[in-house]
Amino acid sequence: MLIYLLFIIISLLVFVGIVALYGNVRKKYRKLFRKIMAVCFVFFLIGSINLLFFQVTKNFEEETDITSLEENVDALNDNIALKNSSIEELEDLDQVLSDEEIRDYDNEYKSLSSDLKANTNLLTSLENEYNDLNKEYQTLYDETSYLIDGVVTYHQYPDYPNGCESVALYILLKYYHVDVTVEEIVEALPKGSSPHRINGVLYAGNPLREFVGDPRLYTGYGVFEEPIIEVANQFKEGIINYTGHSLDDVLALVRDGHPVQVWASINMEDTDVCVSWIDEDTGENVDWICDLHSLVVIGYDYQSVITSDSYTGEIETYDRDQFEKMYNLFGKRALYYEE
Repeated sequence: MLIYLLFIIISLLVFVGIVALYGNVRKKYRKLFRKIMAVCFVFFLIGSINLLFFQVTKNFEEETDITSLEENVDALNDNIALKNSSIEELEDLDQVLSDEEIRDYDNEYKSLSSDLKANTNLLTSLENEYNDLNKEYQTLYDETSYLIDGVVTYHQYPDYPNGCESVALYILLKYYHVDVTVEEIVEALPKGSSPHRINGVLYAGNPLREFVGDPRLYTGYGVFEEPIIEVANQFKEGIINYTGHSLDDVLALVRDGHPVQVWASINMEDTDVCVSWIDEDTGENVDWICDLHSLVVIGYDYQSVITSDSYTGEIETYDRDQFEKMYNLFGKRALYYEE
C-alpha cells in the first residue's frame, strides 16, 4: 500500500510542477510538457485505482477475519455454556446426595465387597470339595470297573443267523488260542427237530439236550448250556458250568480275568415265553422264551456290562440292571474256563 501512495504523490508533484512551468516554457516544448502531464495523470490514476483496490481488499479480509472471530467466539460461548451446565449438574448431584446418603452408599459398597469375598472363598471351597469328590469317584469307578483285553469279536450273520451259542463258544475258545472254526463247533453240536405239528400237537427237540433246528437256518431256535459243554470239551477240556450264579458272581469271574459265556436276550430287550411244544423224545412240555441270545461277558463298570456280542459282531455295552434282568429270566446260565 505504501508503494502505491508514493507513486501517487510523485505523479501528482510532477504533474503540478509541469503545470507551473508550462506558461514559461517555449512553445516548441509545450507539446512535450503536455505529454509528460498526460503520463503523470495516467500514473496518478493507476496509483489511485490500485490504492483503492488494496483498501477494498483489505477491508474484505478484515471483514472475513471478523466473521471467523465471531464464529470462534460463538463456539467458545457454547463450550462455556456446556461446561456451566455440567457444573450445574454436579452441583445438583451434590445437593441430591447428602453426606449421610454418601456414607450409606459407602457402607453398602463395603458390605457388597465383603459378601463378594465370602462368596469367592465359598466357591473356592466348593471347587476343592468337587475335586476331592471327583478323585474319590474316579477311585471308586476304577475299583468297580474292569475289561479283559484280547477277546475277539465275530459276526454270526449271514452264515449262522441262529448260531449265537456256537459263536459265543468260538469267542471263548479263541481267547485261549484254541485252533477251531465256528463251522466245526456247529457240526459237533447235537441237533433236534424244529417245531412241527403231529395231529394238531406241536412237537420239537429240547434245548437242554440239543439245538432245536439248525443254527445255520433262520428257522432255527437255540440251545442251552449242557450241549455247549459237550462240544466245548471236544476242543478244550475243563469248561465249568456256572449256571445258577448271580450276575455279581459272573462279574467277579471277569474281574479275575475269565471271559464268561451267558444266556440273555437280543439287545437285552424285554421278552417272555412266546411258544410251547412237547419234547418229542420225553413228552415233557417245553416253554420257549423268544429272542434267546448267548454272548460273552468281558468287562463291566458300576452301571454297565461289556460283551463280545455276535449279534452285532462288535464289543457292546449294556445297562447293568437290564442285563441282570434278562440274565435271570433265561435261568442264570453261564460257562467259563479257569485257564
